[in-house]
Amino acid sequence: MDRRKAGRSGRRVWTAAVDRICMRLAVIIAVLLALVAAAQTALHIDGIRPFLSKTERLEGVPRGDR
Repeated sequence: MDRRKAGRSGRRVWTAAVDRICMRLAVIIAVLLALVAAAQTALHIDGIRPFLSKTERLEGVPRGDR
């Protein structure tokens, strides 16, 4: 009987740890998705695009002048 209780309490500890890790991963994924969405939105703004995109800065520059 004591062995069963020890197994259950150990399982509770691992379950709680896994739940915390999953919540942190979910928050990290949500933040990364928000950052990607913000970056994509910023690329549509003409004043910000040259700072974010090297291709935009080099557009129209001859190949040898890079």
